[in-house]
Amino acid sequence: MTQIQPNNVTPIHSPHNRGGGRKHPLTPVGLLFNEFGISLRGLDAMLGKSGFKTSPTMLSRFVNQTLQPEYMDKFAGAIAGVMRPFLVDQGLSKSQIDNRLSLIFTEGEYQPMISKRVALSDTECLHFGFIADVDGKQMPLDPFKNPPQTRDEVFFPPEYREIYDRVIDAIKYRHFVAVLGPIGSGKTTLRAMVEDHVASESNLMVIWPEFFDQAKISPYEIARTILRDCDSPVPGRSAALGKAVTGKLQSLTQNGIRVAVAFDECHKMHRDAIRSLKNFHEMSSGGFQKYLGIVLFGWPSFESMLSTPEFQEIYERVDVVEMPQFQTIARGYLEHRIEKLAGRRLKDLFDDEAIDLICSQSETPLGLGNIANEALRISMRDFENKKVIGKAIKTKMFFESPNRSLAFKKR
Repeated sequence: MTQIQPNNVTPIHSPHNRGGGRKHPLTPVGLLFNEFGISLRGLDAMLGKSGFKTSPTMLSRFVNQTLQPEYMDKFAGAIAGVMRPFLVDQGLSKSQIDNRLSLIFTEGEYQPMISKRVALSDTECLHFGFIADVDGKQMPLDPFKNPPQTRDEVFFPPEYREIYDRVIDAIKYRHFVAVLGPIGSGKTTLRAMVEDHVASESNLMVIWPEFFDQAKISPYEIARTILRDCDSPVPGRSAALGKAVTGKLQSLTQNGIRVAVAFDECHKMHRDAIRSLKNFHEMSSGGFQKYLGIVLFGWPSFESMLSTPEFQEIYERVDVVEMPQFQTIARGYLEHRIEKLAGRRLKDLFDDEAIDLICSQSETPLGLGNIANEALRISMRDFENKKVIGKAIKTKMFFESPNRSLAFKKR
């Protein structure tokens, strides 16, 4: 289990509410239970209904992370299993649940709710006229399969442009910005656009310290990565690293080079590395001229972690930017994918009711692609239609009320 605390939202009343009683310890699971008012006896009752027999004493050891290692994985899997339907009942969406539980439980303990990509077969692509010219040959094309290959293929509405500009400004003017959004919300595409822009500007440089395990990134590794990427010698002594980094950044600044350090999946970073970002950002000439901008990309849960007293100095300095609510731009994204990438008119393939249903249920671009492809597949398989009709797919797909979690599943 990771040591990163879950996202913070307004607590929701539950039948297991602890009222003013003693709170759980500030472990990742304890924080989640405190947030939703889940007592150990309430959790024991939930586990009992699922067939997992234990006791409040054993659960207390689990929450305190003092349970024997051979039992930890077993308990984690059982608890993750009951927490998912519990959070659904609290009105959380799939991505909100995944963003919480994926940070607390490891792969194998928790199976994310966001579906794997729904792909169209070649036969289905041909049925709807999704054909692309590849090296002079006409080939079937799933309009939601591939990420953009060029800037022209990127769906880039004004809402994304505003965030993009904030990131570019952070690089140019050494600001400190965190771009946060759920799984599949477009952060990777935004990063690609930023990197493409930086590559075209000779006076801009972004360093990405990346490791197989982001949780193991240390302040020293950040410093070493900055020096290595700047083709500068790396001192063997840790005490000399800060001076070497400051000197190199000062030299680049004097030569008109704007430098930023950027991190993907910042929600997985080690707490020591996060705290060190304040010192990196404050490297300067001693006056108003800072040497380094900082850009972070991560999940919404990162902000709740920053809002704790431990990271107050960081939280006061970082400009948190949220990816836009996707429903407000979902129709534009659907139209872009169908018309720009697949060469078909949206209204020739989906009626207005189908478009409204698909867009209202989509929290992310990834989710929209899954729902749209499932609707296309059902329209061909069950109705032999070459157009998705809202009234028809409602008989085969379940669409949640807009007032509840935005999710879909086949009937």
